[in-house]
Amino acid sequence: MRYYEGDCSRVLDATQLDDLVGEGWLDEDEFITRTGADMYVDPEPEGTLGGLSCRWLTPEEQNLTVLVLPEAEVTERLAGAFDSRQCAPSYDAVICRVARSVDGRWILASSYGRSDLLPSEDTLLQAIDSVGRSASSGAGTAEPVTRTDSWWNEPACDVFATAMRFDELAEGGFELGFYEGSEQAEQTMFAEAGVAQLCPFYSAHERMAPDEEFRLFSVVTYPGGGWMFDALARSPHVEPVDVAGATEAVIHPDGDAHGLLYATDGVNVLEVIGGPDDDFSRDVAERALAVLGSR
Repeated sequence: MRYYEGDCSRVLDATQLDDLVGEGWLDEDEFITRTGADMYVDPEPEGTLGGLSCRWLTPEEQNLTVLVLPEAEVTERLAGAFDSRQCAPSYDAVICRVARSVDGRWILASSYGRSDLLPSEDTLLQAIDSVGRSASSGAGTAEPVTRTDSWWNEPACDVFATAMRFDELAEGGFELGFYEGSEQAEQTMFAEAGVAQLCPFYSAHERMAPDEEFRLFSVVTYPGGGWMFDALARSPHVEPVDVAGATEAVIHPDGDAHGLLYATDGVNVLEVIGGPDDDFSRDVAERALAVLGSR
């Protein structure tokens, strides 16, 4: 069971969003539909913890994201990391965050974009106060998915990469790490909670063969995330694909959403992002599932 039964329309009302984001705001789904942005459903590891993440945007690049989690699911190290507004680079933009604990719920408000368009700390705290009031009156309770022995026991990314034998996929193999950007606080949080682990890879320049294609991709694992696969499989334009080790899998066709592939074993979910073609994404997924299934 998730806060607000997973319904973002119950988190903030229209008047509050006018004040916080600006008139003309749209929720993320409607914004994608109207602007023609890449249409695909993102995994929601916060839901495995009983939480909810919601985002609202305007065509003028104003935006607000609110993440609500049970306080008990946030590690002590991160719980106090955003007591004041913290801004950090994220690829070619900046993301600013503030968080508070309110009645057993940890509420993180953030905004992403150009530094001159980002809201002040007061605005982010106003968003938290508004969410706190709505949570007290109508968020309901959160019940994290019950952990079982079937949840993947994730190895560290370096061990994971070695076991997948990436040197067989490309002569030069791959480096583990971010070619651009860096791990974000939310990714760190979900990794520490054991519900999502992002492992990014890129071609090792110094070892690449002269005719080898540079590749940049990520493997993301979602232990206990099988509950969200039906929604992922309903993403626009996805097609079923056979992946050894998966009970179900879907992929966005070549050139759409960067080779995005989702696979499940019925309990957990695997995501491959950025494969240069469908065959590469499927090969990576099968190697990853073989490693995860053996642990």
